Amino acid sequence: MQAAHLTEQEQEEIEQFVLQKCEWEQLPERARKCVGSTEKNWRAYVVKYSIDHQLRWRTGLVKLYAVNERSYYEDLVRWSREHFMLYPYHLSDIMTKMLQTSAFKYYLDMMHDVMKSERSYDSLPNFTASDCVRLLGIGRNQFIDTMNALRAKSWLWKKRRNALYELLPTRPIFSEIEHWWVIHLGYVTEEDVRTVSKQELAAVNMIIETGPKKAGQMDKAIVQELFAKGFVYTDVPVADDDCIIIPPLEGFVMNRVLGDYFENLLYKLFISIDEQTTIQQLANILQIDIRMVKQAISMYIRLGFAKKRNVEELAPTTIEDDRLSIMSNEMVKKTRWHSSWLEDMPARPVSSPLVSRPDFRDSNSFTVGDTELGHAKRIAFMFDSSITAYLMMGNLGVGLKTHAVTMFERGKLGDETLDTFLGELELINPEAEGEAQTYVDHALALKHTLQFLRYNKEIHGSEAENGYGVDAIRCERINSLDENTKLRLLDKNYHLIVCMAPITQESQNSTRVIPRYFGPPMPEVGSVWFPLYLYDMVGSGPPTILYPKGSRVTSLPKVLRKYSKVQLISWNHEPMVTSAQYLLLTLNDALTTSPVCVQAYACHNNNNNNNNTNSNIIHIPFPVDFTEPYKSNAPLAKRLERHPAVIQLQTRLELQHSFGYISMINTGHVPKPKTERSETLVCGETGLEWVPKRTRKTDYIPHHDQSLGIDGIMPTTPTTFSPLVNVNPVKLATPLQRRPQFYNIMDEPLSSRDDNNDFDGHPPHHAVADTTATLLPTPLTPATLLPTHPAEPTATPPTENATDNEKEKETESEKEKEKEEEKEKETVTEAVEEDWFEEWVPLNVHFGMPLFDTTLALRVCDKIAHHSLFSEATVQHHNRCSGRLANGLLDFIEAHQAVGFKYVVEPGVLPSPTRTVTF
Repeated sequence: MQAAHLTEQEQEEIEQFVLQKCEWEQLPERARKCVGSTEKNWRAYVVKYSIDHQLRWRTGLVKLYAVNERSYYEDLVRWSREHFMLYPYHLSDIMTKMLQTSAFKYYLDMMHDVMKSERSYDSLPNFTASDCVRLLGIGRNQFIDTMNALRAKSWLWKKRRNALYELLPTRPIFSEIEHWWVIHLGYVTEEDVRTVSKQELAAVNMIIETGPKKAGQMDKAIVQELFAKGFVYTDVPVADDDCIIIPPLEGFVMNRVLGDYFENLLYKLFISIDEQTTIQQLANILQIDIRMVKQAISMYIRLGFAKKRNVEELAPTTIEDDRLSIMSNEMVKKTRWHSSWLEDMPARPVSSPLVSRPDFRDSNSFTVGDTELGHAKRIAFMFDSSITAYLMMGNLGVGLKTHAVTMFERGKLGDETLDTFLGELELINPEAEGEAQTYVDHALALKHTLQFLRYNKEIHGSEAENGYGVDAIRCERINSLDENTKLRLLDKNYHLIVCMAPITQESQNSTRVIPRYFGPPMPEVGSVWFPLYLYDMVGSGPPTILYPKGSRVTSLPKVLRKYSKVQLISWNHEPMVTSAQYLLLTLNDALTTSPVCVQAYACHNNNNNNNNTNSNIIHIPFPVDFTEPYKSNAPLAKRLERHPAVIQLQTRLELQHSFGYISMINTGHVPKPKTERSETLVCGETGLEWVPKRTRKTDYIPHHDQSLGIDGIMPTTPTTFSPLVNVNPVKLATPLQRRPQFYNIMDEPLSSRDDNNDFDGHPPHHAVADTTATLLPTPLTPATLLPTHPAEPTATPPTENATDNEKEKETESEKEKEKEEEKEKETVTEAVEEDWFEEWVPLNVHFGMPLFDTTLALRVCDKIAHHSLFSEATVQHHNRCSGRLANGLLDFIEAHQAVGFKYVVEPGVLPSPTRTVTF
């Protein structure tokens, strides 16, 4: 029974009923409706779910509906092999003894089917392909060679039965077996016994008589031979209190992601595991059945992608050890390892107990001294997939590619591995040619950032004696967790979260402001809504038009006709600079699939932007220190720090509590400032026209012009908006009536705001018309350059019944606010007026650590240290400022949508424009 029509919530609810072994009579009415209200559908759903999730027959609900146990397991194996799932090692006893199907035979049949159907090697999922390499020795190159050999054979040879098996291996290759793995007896017949040697027969008899044995208790060569013949199988035991280490991934095959239940679990644990957290704690954080977590951890270890930290040491046992064990009444004696394992025992490295420097080739190299760093929290540095692409494509070093694969597939580089990673980055030549220089710049900026954040006690003051370690985390991977799980994980393990900049909107899916997070406060900050919000706030920016999806532009807008190049930003895509003469073709094509934002980029007479370079864009790191004297001969980026728009942005966004950079652009055209908002967009017969209010004859579009859209836009489908163009602003409901305010991880409410004001002290934004909103720039005067503060709630006058204590508290809070305002005003020097300031306008504000420019990254690091941005007091200010910014932006988005639009914050959902917005 297919349940494709079920929602995700309904699917999870039904799955819980299966796991809880609820029969049809025990199901609630809503659950019965989800499966078609018939017991037959419920039975079919239980069987299908059990096969899909490789559940054990004896302990599951499926045994009531699938009577034949062997038939059930045969269907399970067939389904798993056809869908390229991993071998069910947790069912090894059933697979080997009942079905006589070892892991080697399972993957051999799977590889045979892939080659016979002439499918590509990429059809195998990542973990399945890695296990095939481990047991069959067939990687991408071997697969291609085998397929070429198969095609070279004659058609008569191919007609032979099982001819393809002749080209495949006949026994598993040598694979690593750890000394603490447990050896179980598989399916052995009397005929098999006749083919084994005396030593192998003795080992088989020992397992039969005494039960499963640790591999290290038996002769190593015998264990390998019995495993190759399929007479034994291995079990990787994992306990509740075990801690797991994941070194850089070696031998990981990057093909594709299938999306089955176990693969999803493996990736979810990949990003969540750290060497400080036990299996039990990890299961509690993720709220997953601990048995499933153990199965996944066991698979990691089996594939060689993880090591168990608290493994019994492989060392010779003496008589003195046995005597001491008896005297101390120890319940577990030290294991007597076979001499064949002790001969190959690696020498333990000598390392300092104060700093963790693990050798991942030996899990026992982690001494007890490593735990002196204990469960101390770290700094999480968040990056997106672009960094891993640069490290893999740049041919910067063989060692870097291994780390890049780990960063992409696991989504995390722990602090223990950063020593080797930074060592590889040190070997990069800072000079490169062409596009390779971009890869080098990102790698070097990443190196400087990690070195600055890692164990730097100076940036934390007295709050951290030795600083904090750093974990590098890929945003897309941690965002695959549900939001509550992600927040629990971040809160448990990390003191601060630092994000790279810029970061795409797809790399974020949080619906709440994450505390102690230095990056974009919300996903909408990475969208095209945020620049429009900034332009409206400071009254300055390049001409910008945001078109809704499905619009049709019939003529080049007048505001863009003076520009030779424009920047085209499709929804959830990277910006693209294109020639204005090709704009209509490109724009209309993009509007068929998504909303599009068009920005002026370069004027016809602008000599600063030849060959699509970014020479007309300057990045200014913040927070800007206004106490430094202005120097007219300073570099351009330094002089632009006194630009009126920069001062306004830092003041109104409260950037003094955060870090990042402001991008300023010189389009080559100085727009004439509009001193009053006396013009409104209306639709004329031939497209968009500017019509003053006093000459407007009607507020309605003539009936014969209703097919023509606003701003020269013709809808591809009949519009659902009213053709009425309303001159008067539309009064929207207050934000608290439309959507909840943002809250932090502890669900503490942010600072209250006056419902009639945005966080920057502006009155609420209003819609100009049903289908078009216009943001008109306001000229900046020296009076506007001094810092203003967020609008605070108006204090209600004390009533007659107010107590003296309440009055005193109000008086003290007012005095503190006045002191803070005076202190900030003292740090601002007089405004600087330069004629060339008019040529530069703000393009965007990016929060976080820039990785595309080494010099800019170092300057941001200096800002962090100089302004003590990681001090506890500043972090608390930053949390409140992020909440105010998030709510102010959401108010702006709602105010510039169609009338009646209500934005419900959902993970991964970005509000599309419902009308054209123009600045």
